[in-house]
Amino acid sequence: MILAPSLGARGLRAMCRRLGIVSEDLATIEADEDGQLIVGLRDVPEALTSGETLEEALAEAADCLVVALDGYLDERRPRALPRPSRSRAGEHAIAVPPLIAAKLGLHDAMRGGALTPAVLAERLGISEPAARRLLDLGHRSRIEDVQAALAKLGKRIEVTVSAA
Repeated sequence: MILAPSLGARGLRAMCRRLGIVSEDLATIEADEDGQLIVGLRDVPEALTSGETLEEALAEAADCLVVALDGYLDERRPRALPRPSRSRAGEHAIAVPPLIAAKLGLHDAMRGGALTPAVLAERLGISEPAARRLLDLGHRSRIEDVQAALAKLGKRIEVTVSAA
Protein backbone atom coordinates (compact mmCIF):
# COMPACT_ATOMS: atom_id res chain seq x y z
CA MET A 1 0.00 0.00 0.00
CA ILE A 2 1.40 3.40 -0.90
CA LEU A 3 0.40 6.33 1.25
CA ALA A 4 0.83 9.90 0.14
CA PRO A 5 -0.07 12.96 2.16
CA SER A 6 -0.56 15.16 -0.88
CA LEU A 7 -3.94 15.62 -2.53
CA GLY A 8 -4.06 13.84 -5.87
CA ALA A 9 -0.78 11.93 -5.49
CA ARG A 10 -0.31 9.77 -8.60
CA GLY A 11 1.52 6.96 -6.79
CA LEU A 12 -1.26 6.54 -4.25
CA ARG A 13 -3.92 6.47 -6.95
CA ALA A 14 -2.06 3.95 -9.10
CA MET A 15 -1.30 1.51 -6.27
CA CYS A 16 -4.77 1.70 -4.80
CA ARG A 17 -6.32 1.28 -8.25
CA ARG A 18 -4.30 -1.95 -8.67
CA LEU A 19 -5.43 -3.14 -5.24
CA GLY A 20 -8.99 -1.99 -5.82
CA ILE A 21 -8.92 0.26 -2.75
CA VAL A 22 -10.27 3.79 -2.74
CA SER A 23 -7.37 6.16 -2.02
CA GLU A 24 -9.30 9.18 -3.12
CA ASP A 25 -12.62 9.87 -4.70
CA LEU A 26 -13.68 12.23 -7.39
CA ALA A 27 -16.04 14.98 -6.33
CA THR A 28 -18.45 16.92 -8.48
CA ILE A 29 -19.58 20.26 -7.11
CA GLU A 30 -22.76 22.04 -8.09
CA ALA A 31 -24.45 25.08 -6.57
CA ASP A 32 -28.05 24.66 -5.40
CA GLU A 33 -30.71 27.36 -5.66
CA ASP A 34 -29.58 28.87 -2.34
CA GLY A 35 -25.93 29.10 -3.41
CA GLN A 36 -24.78 26.15 -1.26
CA LEU A 37 -22.13 24.06 -2.97
CA ILE A 38 -23.34 20.45 -3.08
CA VAL A 39 -20.58 17.85 -3.27
CA GLY A 40 -21.18 14.34 -4.59
CA LEU A 41 -18.57 11.59 -4.66
CA ARG A 42 -18.80 9.43 -7.77
CA ASP A 43 -17.36 6.17 -6.40
CA VAL A 44 -19.12 6.51 -3.04
CA PRO A 45 -22.61 7.77 -3.92
CA GLU A 46 -23.78 7.60 -0.31
CA ALA A 47 -21.34 10.41 0.50
CA LEU A 48 -23.12 13.68 -0.12
CA THR A 49 -22.26 16.94 1.63
CA SER A 50 -22.15 20.69 1.11
CA GLY A 51 -20.38 23.91 2.00
CA GLU A 52 -20.72 27.63 1.55
CA THR A 53 -17.28 28.03 -0.08
CA LEU A 54 -15.25 25.73 -2.29
CA GLU A 55 -12.68 25.21 0.49
CA GLU A 56 -15.39 24.34 3.03
CA ALA A 57 -17.15 22.00 0.59
CA LEU A 58 -13.91 20.13 -0.19
CA ALA A 59 -13.04 19.82 3.52
CA GLU A 60 -16.52 18.48 4.25
CA ALA A 61 -16.18 16.05 1.34
CA ALA A 62 -12.98 14.60 2.83
CA ASP A 63 -14.71 13.97 6.18
CA CYS A 64 -17.79 12.63 4.44
CA LEU A 65 -15.71 10.18 2.39
CA VAL A 66 -14.14 8.68 5.51
CA VAL A 67 -17.54 8.35 7.24
CA ALA A 68 -19.03 6.66 4.16
CA LEU A 69 -16.10 4.21 3.84
CA ASP A 70 -16.45 3.40 7.55
CA GLY A 71 -20.10 2.63 6.89
CA TYR A 72 -19.14 0.29 4.07
CA LEU A 73 -16.84 -1.58 6.45
CA ASP A 74 -19.53 -1.74 9.15
CA GLU A 75 -21.99 -3.24 6.67
CA ARG A 76 -19.45 -5.99 5.89
CA ARG A 77 -20.27 -5.94 2.20
CA PRO A 78 -18.62 -8.73 0.17
CA ARG A 79 -16.75 -6.00 -1.69
CA ALA A 80 -16.86 -3.29 0.97
CA LEU A 81 -14.64 -0.79 -0.76
CA PRO A 82 -15.56 0.57 -4.19
CA ARG A 83 -13.12 0.51 -7.05
CA PRO A 84 -11.81 3.97 -7.95
CA SER A 85 -12.70 5.60 -11.26
CA ARG A 86 -10.62 7.68 -13.63
CA SER A 87 -11.07 11.42 -13.27
CA ARG A 88 -13.19 13.51 -15.59
CA ALA A 89 -12.91 17.19 -16.42
CA GLY A 90 -14.18 19.43 -13.65
CA GLU A 91 -13.86 16.88 -10.86
CA HIS A 92 -11.89 17.46 -7.67
CA ALA A 93 -9.77 14.69 -6.11
CA ILE A 94 -10.64 14.09 -2.45
CA ALA A 95 -7.82 12.16 -0.79
CA VAL A 96 -8.18 9.65 2.01
CA PRO A 97 -5.85 10.61 4.91
CA PRO A 98 -2.73 8.40 5.17
CA LEU A 99 -3.77 6.74 8.46
CA ILE A 100 -7.19 5.90 7.02
CA ALA A 101 -5.57 4.51 3.84
CA ALA A 102 -3.34 2.28 6.01
CA LYS A 103 -6.36 1.06 7.99
CA LEU A 104 -8.23 0.33 4.74
CA GLY A 105 -5.18 -1.66 3.63
CA LEU A 106 -5.29 -3.58 6.91
CA HIS A 107 -8.99 -4.35 6.38
CA ASP A 108 -8.22 -5.54 2.86
CA ALA A 109 -5.32 -7.74 4.04
CA MET A 110 -7.48 -9.27 6.75
CA ARG A 111 -10.34 -9.89 4.33
CA GLY A 112 -7.90 -11.55 1.92
CA GLY A 113 -6.69 -13.90 4.65
CA ALA A 114 -10.17 -14.40 6.16
CA LEU A 115 -8.82 -13.17 9.50
CA THR A 116 -10.84 -11.96 12.45
CA PRO A 117 -9.83 -9.23 14.90
CA ALA A 118 -9.25 -11.99 17.48
CA VAL A 119 -6.71 -13.69 15.21
CA LEU A 120 -5.03 -10.36 14.47
CA ALA A 121 -4.83 -9.64 18.21
CA GLU A 122 -3.24 -13.03 18.84
CA ARG A 123 -0.65 -12.50 16.09
CA LEU A 124 0.21 -9.05 17.45
CA GLY A 125 0.20 -10.08 21.11
CA ILE A 126 -2.41 -7.45 21.98
CA SER A 127 -5.97 -7.55 23.29
CA GLU A 128 -8.87 -7.99 20.90
CA PRO A 129 -10.24 -4.49 21.75
CA ALA A 130 -6.82 -3.03 20.84
CA ALA A 131 -6.91 -4.90 17.51
CA ARG A 132 -10.42 -3.59 16.85
CA ARG A 133 -9.19 -0.03 17.47
CA LEU A 134 -6.51 -0.56 14.79
CA LEU A 135 -9.35 -1.35 12.37
CA ASP A 136 -11.63 1.48 13.51
CA LEU A 137 -11.43 4.34 11.02
CA GLY A 138 -12.68 6.71 13.72
CA HIS A 139 -9.95 5.83 16.21
CA ARG A 140 -6.73 7.84 16.07
CA SER A 141 -4.28 4.94 16.05
CA ARG A 142 -0.55 5.40 15.67
CA ILE A 143 0.42 4.63 12.10
CA GLU A 144 3.36 2.61 13.47
CA ASP A 145 0.88 0.22 15.10
CA VAL A 146 -1.07 -0.20 11.85
CA GLN A 147 2.26 -0.73 10.08
CA ALA A 148 3.19 -3.48 12.55
CA ALA A 149 -0.17 -5.18 11.99
CA LEU A 150 0.31 -5.03 8.22
CA ALA A 151 3.82 -6.47 8.58
CA LYS A 152 2.40 -9.47 10.49
CA LEU A 153 0.14 -10.03 7.48
CA GLY A 154 3.02 -9.81 4.99
CA LYS A 155 2.24 -6.24 3.88
CA ARG A 156 4.14 -2.98 4.17
CA ILE A 157 3.46 0.73 3.89
CA GLU A 158 5.38 2.78 1.36
CA VAL A 159 5.21 6.56 1.41
CA THR A 160 5.33 8.55 -1.81
CA VAL A 161 5.14 12.31 -2.00
CA SER A 162 4.39 13.86 -5.38
CA ALA A 163 3.02 17.05 -6.86
CA ALA A 164 -0.69 17.59 -6.39
